[in-house]
Amino acid sequence: MGYYWPTIFKDAKKYALACDSFQKMGQPGQSDEMPLQPQLVIEPFKHWAFDFVGPFHLPSNQKAYILVATDYVIKWVEIVDLPRTIEEAVINFLFGLFVRYGLPQEVITDGRKQFTGHKITTTLINHHITHKLLWRVSNSIPLSRTIGPQGI
Repeated sequence: MGYYWPTIFKDAKKYALACDSFQKMGQPGQSDEMPLQPQLVIEPFKHWAFDFVGPFHLPSNQKAYILVATDYVIKWVEIVDLPRTIEEAVINFLFGLFVRYGLPQEVITDGRKQFTGHKITTTLINHHITHKLLWRVSNSIPLSRTIGPQGI
C-alpha cells in the first residue's frame, strides 16, 4: 500500500522556514561546499599490463612460459604459451591484441629485456603507444619510467 502526499514539497519548505536553527544558520556559504575533484576516465582496453610467468617444467608441447596481458579497467586477461621469452613473440602477441581490441594508449611492463628491446620500443612509438616501465626496489617501493610519446 502506498501513500499519496501531493503537497510534500510545499509542506517541507514551510517546515524548514519555520525551523529556528535553520533560520539562524542561514543560506549555506561557499565554505560549506566540498571542492570539486576531477574524475579520471579510463576506457576499457586502453591500458594493458604485460608479464611473463615461468619457466615451468616442460610439458609435452615444450612451452615453458606464459605471456599474460591484463586490461587495467575490466581486468580482462589474454594469455599465450611460449617456448622462449623473446621479443618477437611479444610483438606478435601485441599485434593480436591490436586486431581484437584496438590500439591501447598505454602498455605497462616490468622492464625485462623482452619488453624494452629496440624492436618493441620502435613498434610502440610508431603506433603512438606510451610504454610505462614498473619495477620494485623492495616489496613496498614501486618505481616507474615512461617511454613513448609523453615520456623519455
